[in-house]
Amino acid sequence: MPNDQIESAVPIQIGEGVWRIRNRGHASNTYLCRLEDGESGFIIDPGIDEEAVLAGIHSLGFRLVGTFCTHGHFDHVGSAAAIRENFGAPIHLHEADLDLLKSANFHMMLAKVPGRISTPRVDAAASAGSRYLTGNDLIEFIHTPGHTLGSCCIRFGRYIFTGDTLYRDSLGLVNFPGEDPATLRESLGILWDTLPPWSVICPGHGGAGTLESIKENNVELRKFLFGDAQKKEI
Repeated sequence: MPNDQIESAVPIQIGEGVWRIRNRGHASNTYLCRLEDGESGFIIDPGIDEEAVLAGIHSLGFRLVGTFCTHGHFDHVGSAAAIRENFGAPIHLHEADLDLLKSANFHMMLAKVPGRISTPRVDAAASAGSRYLTGNDLIEFIHTPGHTLGSCCIRFGRYIFTGDTLYRDSLGLVNFPGEDPATLRESLGILWDTLPPWSVICPGHGGAGTLESIKENNVELRKFLFGDAQKKEI
């Protein structure tokens, strides 16, 4: 097996109780999170690299309790159906993206990514502020429309999984149907002003970083929010 395939199938720990899998075929991040009991966990944004995602879950030995998707595009739901089939984990997605989910393979074609995915059935349609409590662990949806109508950030402790809403190094506009830059600017402004600076931003593409670091270093994002590269006070 080539080295890139080996590395893709092995989750890389990026923080306490949080691992990342890099999907092949269309580069995106899938995250695995361990719950307080140490034996169970959940997955965020299972991408199209079904083999790597399933292997990653098996390697950590979690009892999987849920699949949480930041939005309905193919690279964030691609292996969700396979996860349910193998682990029985219910799928959570914001209700405003349920129609978009039906077009996942159309968007895959627009992105010129070969193949097709099995469109998953959503078990629990989330809404703004949906909260899921497992023991002492809280998983919370923050509705951040703009990239899609139902785009959300998912909060788990100090970790914020931002999908295609907020990146560490760039701006995630891709001109897909339904994308609304003005609404995205509003959502980003809310995150900018309300999240603690020590929040760890875990995006759907690229590397993770603290919100404080992103505010300091993501010039493209500042230009989009404020019209120039001047820093807004953190």
